[in-house]
Amino acid sequence: MTGQRGLRKRQWFQVALLIFLMAMMVRAVITADDKIALVALVVSLMFCAYVLGYVIGFRSAKRPQSQPDGESPNRPPGELGWLEQWYQAQCDGDWEHEWGVRIATLDNPGWTVHIDLEETALSGRPYVRTDIRRSHSDWVMAKVSDGVFHASCGPLNLSEALRLFREWATSVSQES
Repeated sequence: MTGQRGLRKRQWFQVALLIFLMAMMVRAVITADDKIALVALVVSLMFCAYVLGYVIGFRSAKRPQSQPDGESPNRPPGELGWLEQWYQAQCDGDWEHEWGVRIATLDNPGWTVHIDLEETALSGRPYVRTDIRRSHSDWVMAKVSDGVFHASCGPLNLSEALRLFREWATSVSQES
């Protein structure tokens, strides 16, 4: 997680784009003596002000950073509920716009899990590659590369893959 409050490259691009759009709207109003252009300008300026306020942080709802701790009755039990809490703990108004968690299916069949580690307590931490093959449909593999936790598994092993991530993440947080 980062304590940086500066604008990211993407945010600078958004700010520059908004300024350009506002300048184009002003030009349209000046050259066209039209009430519709004036209304369009007012609406565009209100929209730009809203987006600009979000980009520079006025509208970002900051939540206190916390580590997932146990299960809530409002969340699914087990690994998925824990992952939801871990994800929420990473969301700081910036992280979730650049990074995230992706779970998808494989065609062999199975699951794939990608969890971005950049700007988290897990970034740069070592992970020992896991490769478990019990049968054609009962398997799980996990590794960390390029700042991402990667797991692939059989069709009934998704919880096991998520448990590998949970066990590693909690062991790292206990070391800190």
